[in-house]
Parts: sequence; structure tokens; C-alpha cells
Amino acid sequence: MATPIGTLGTIPTVNVGGVIMTVPGLIVLVTAVEGAGGRYGTFRLPGASSGYQVTAGKTLTIYALRFLVQSSAAGDCQFLGQANNDQGIISSTAPVSPIYVGGITPSSSTGNVGNLAIAQTNSELGGIFFPVASGTYAFFDNGAAAFDGTIYAYGYEA
Repeated sequence: MATPIGTLGTIPTVNVGGVIMTVPGLIVLVTAVEGAGGRYGTFRLPGASSGYQVTAGKTLTIYALRFLVQSSAAGDCQFLGQANNDQGIISSTAPVSPIYVGGITPSSSTGNVGNLAIAQTNSELGGIFFPVASGTYAFFDNGAAAFDGTIYAYGYEA
């Protein structure tokens, strides 16, 4: 008979993209984008009908992302950001007052610090340190080319 290795309540940490994260207090958010470039997805709690707005007086720091990729065109540039509005998911609604990883402004030819450059495989990206300010929303921008997938963000509020 197999020995159980525990339940979610007894697992103290998880490894996401090489980042060891403590389970208590961990916030897991999800969004999706699909179609041609210029699509956005605001991160939300799993099952929620609207975007996750960072708690007043706190900062959400995203440390890792996980990608479940359906398709991704060569040369895609994808971006993590924060905005003052909830764009929804699989949306063409532009972010209001966006701030991107590295403070960049994305473009179709970007090859800069904000470019996540997701491969056509399911993957995890750790080592991110992206603070999302109180009252704002974290979002994913599929960039200039087609990228279809579901994206999970992992972080903590403090």
C-alpha cells in the first residue's frame, strides 16, 4: 500500500519555476489570452468573474508565472504589467496607465527586459520580482503576435 505524502494543508512549500514558495499566504491568480496580438487578460482568483484588485494599503509581488500554451507564433513578445482597470480576459480592452515589467513600453520589435519570450511549450518562469501597487490589477499582454494560452501568477501581498 502506498504511503500518502500529505495534503495541501500539510505541504509547506511548492517549487514554481525554480522559486520555492511558502504555501500559507500564497496568492494564485489566473488569466487567458488568445488570438492576434493586442489581447490582454487581467489576472483573477480561480473561478472569479472579475479581475483581482490588490488590497488597499498592500502591494502584491509576483514571483513566478506558469504558462499553459495552446499556440505561440515565432518571435512572440509577451508582457506582464499592472493597470488601473480590469481588462477582462481574452480582451482587446487596453490597460489604463499601464506599467510593465522593467518599466518598458512594449512594441512589435521589442527585445528588452519586459519581453517574456514564451516558447511553444508549457513552461514556468521564476525569478520574477514584479510589485503590483495597491488598488491596481496585474495583467498579461500577448504582445505583437498570436499567443494563445492560460497564465498563472504566483505571489504574496504585504
